[in-house]
Amino acid sequence: MKKNHEDNMHEMIVRGMNAIKYERWEEALGLLNEYKGKDPVADYLIGLIYYCRFNNLDLAKVYFSRVFSSDKLGLDEYKARSAEFLGHINWEQNRMYEAEKNMLKAVAYGNPDCFLEAAFLLFFHHKKDKKDLAISFAREGEMALADEEDLITKASGFHIVASVYLWVNLIADANRVQKHFLNNPGWKETYPHQLEKYLYLLLAKSRREYIEETFNTFHLKKTHKDLYDAYLCKYNMKDMPIRNKKRTEGIITRIENAQIDYE
Repeated sequence: MKKNHEDNMHEMIVRGMNAIKYERWEEALGLLNEYKGKDPVADYLIGLIYYCRFNNLDLAKVYFSRVFSSDKLGLDEYKARSAEFLGHINWEQNRMYEAEKNMLKAVAYGNPDCFLEAAFLLFFHHKKDKKDLAISFAREGEMALADEEDLITKASGFHIVASVYLWVNLIADANRVQKHFLNNPGWKETYPHQLEKYLYLLLAKSRREYIEETFNTFHLKKTHKDLYDAYLCKYNMKDMPIRNKKRTEGIITRIENAQIDYE
């Protein structure tokens, strides 16, 4: 029985998928190129090749975007994954608002891997009208992290969750999950700036019992003494130092800015 065009296309796409699975990128591209612009699955796979193998973000964006323009039924999974890749491309190109939109699309199409990314981007832009959405994504992300085996990845995920909880004033919840990254030396060594930003946000919330517990439990009074001392000076629990006064005043300003940004 003679194969029709649809059968041939399906066979080539399946062969292309298998070539990608075994990282035979050029072979996969050769199999799929004939069907670009004709089949959204082929467009998705070509986008994947340009993103993963050739790091050609602009071309990858073209193919992932085509998936969204298709009115073909049954594409929710491919649209969800395309939205995730578009979000990562926007992120890498420092187009954070576009990244947020695409991560939200990915979640809307049922991509469970994007809850944390979406939560982070909502936190990054700290829009007051998106707090409830950020909480729901953080809750979903927290549940998903229970199955994460890589400890650095798990710590990074909980850092996002805790940051969102601080932003929306769920201080006890932040206090509950922060151990996953504050107790992880590898994460703290790899991401010192993210750690510092989290501590600024914690200090900005002015909940002394949680601040004291965090700085004592995780020995931060030694490693981040200047932040803790500036906090004490800000609330008149300690005199302003004569030495390093400018540094202390700069830290206090950053705490106050965080209070405004993440109120």
